[in-house]
Amino acid sequence: MILLSCNQKNEIKLTQTDPTEQKILNFKDKLKSTKKSSEMIEVDSAVWYIEAALNYSYCEPAITELLKTDSVFVSVPISETNEINFNDVIVAYNDLSNGMNTILGQIPDENKKIQLADVSIVKNNTKTNSENFKLIIRIVWYPRPIPFNDTDYWHPMWGAGKCDIYERQGIEIDAGILIAQQASYRIPYLEPGYLTDVETQEFWGGDYPDYLWYAVLNSSTDACLSPEEMEHWSDQLFALANNNTPQDKMIIAYEVGGEIILSPSPYPHMHRASISYGIWHYN
Repeated sequence: MILLSCNQKNEIKLTQTDPTEQKILNFKDKLKSTKKSSEMIEVDSAVWYIEAALNYSYCEPAITELLKTDSVFVSVPISETNEINFNDVIVAYNDLSNGMNTILGQIPDENKKIQLADVSIVKNNTKTNSENFKLIIRIVWYPRPIPFNDTDYWHPMWGAGKCDIYERQGIEIDAGILIAQQASYRIPYLEPGYLTDVETQEFWGGDYPDYLWYAVLNSSTDACLSPEEMEHWSDQLFALANNNTPQDKMIIAYEVGGEIILSPSPYPHMHRASISYGIWHYN
């Protein structure tokens, strides 16, 4: 993924534009309209079009290393028939795209780019007759694949760094981050195109102990994963993702974080995997 930021694509309309791409281009043309519209659009359709247009314009999935995951929220009025006025769709799209690029601009790494945009509707608890568009973005850069080696002894989570004789090295990194990165190297190279229908599934180690690290400990730093264990859990994460891939979609991204269930000590500690899938359309 090594490009400076996520620049908009050159939208050159070819004579044989595929139907999905044409839908996105037509939507983007409507976004430029300066005329007030009385058109109403169903909420699910608004989510699809906004997400597809953001991915088409700004995002480039590829094998990556995660720099940041962040969210943008935009409130929109919803009618009693679960529809949104197209004028509000325009405002929502512009606010979300501005928000994602503001977040991108706050990261100093020159090789950054936006990997995917995942848009959903979440309840607005502060306003009646309105909902929030929630945009989740992943900002990434291109790493060089490096296999686990005999110094890769890592605490499992929370950026605790290395362990064993390498204790206190690699602070802010942990086994979960590296396991997700290693699994991402197996995502096939994507020819030029664009992404639609993004969805992100979450898996917890307590529910999937054969696929995600899980242990009962007094503290997460009591655990130390060896290079062999790191390789094992990377393989299992890849298998988990493949076993749960929705029909007609492909794996786009992995993220692994840490969770703890508060209970009488010792506590269950585990990895939580967020796996994003989508439909990739080749140009």
